[in-house]
Amino acid sequence: MLVDNNIKEIENKLLQKFNTENSSLNTTEKNKKLFEAYSLAAEEAKNQNQFDLAIYLYQKASLLTYEHNKSNLYLNIISTAYSTNKTQLINKIIDKYANYFESGKSNKESLYEFLFFKTVSSNKLSSEILTKEHNSVLLKSKTYRDLLIEHNNKIYLLRGDFKSVYDSFDKKLIANARIDKKIIFDIVSVMTSKNKSRLLCQSDYDSYPAARDTSYSLKICGILLEYLNKIPISKSKVFELQEILVKFPSKKYLAQVFILLAN
Repeated sequence: MLVDNNIKEIENKLLQKFNTENSSLNTTEKNKKLFEAYSLAAEEAKNQNQFDLAIYLYQKASLLTYEHNKSNLYLNIISTAYSTNKTQLINKIIDKYANYFESGKSNKESLYEFLFFKTVSSNKLSSEILTKEHNSVLLKSKTYRDLLIEHNNKIYLLRGDFKSVYDSFDKKLIANARIDKKIIFDIVSVMTSKNKSRLLCQSDYDSYPAARDTSYSLKICGILLEYLNKIPISKSKVFELQEILVKFPSKKYLAQVFILLAN
């Protein structure tokens, strides 16, 4: 992880000033105060979407000899890494702290949060990452259930297992769901031949023609409507979708789904 050298120079000057102003404190008191300063600075950097800097500051805090809540600090580092959408960085951070959580050093709630991030950062189903017990707990949790199902559906889609995604939806609730969920349902409905007529996305597609080339959901809707009218999925349409998805990092995988379907 790269942090600007100017940041390190500023940090060193601030540390010199800190040590001078707090020369009367013992080591434990200094470390406590410094830990709080690093943690606060990390939070501010995170709030400003300066994720690399936030991780750097959190990790500097973790190096201090001071009795703090390691679970909270490590989870802050992990969640911040997850926000970067940088797969290599996320995996590196998770591997670094895996032993701490998986060896029983944290409480159950912190372990579950770690396992959640470990799962959604992977390219595997939750059942392939977690024990049967942990998978069951997270899938029943109000906190993690929907996000975990969304992750599993992403993996199923990339594997071309449209039926498993279709089966995961509550058919009574999907009509009132967000458009991002509706479009996934439309994809799997079409690809499993469960829907050969009107799509859930069609109302928005008809209502907002000007957004068809800027909204990824409406672009997908257009591709699906053509597919239902016996028009094959073309690579040019998928390329247009890719261009839109650049602005939606968490949805980029949808282009890969259509690449697999394109002629």
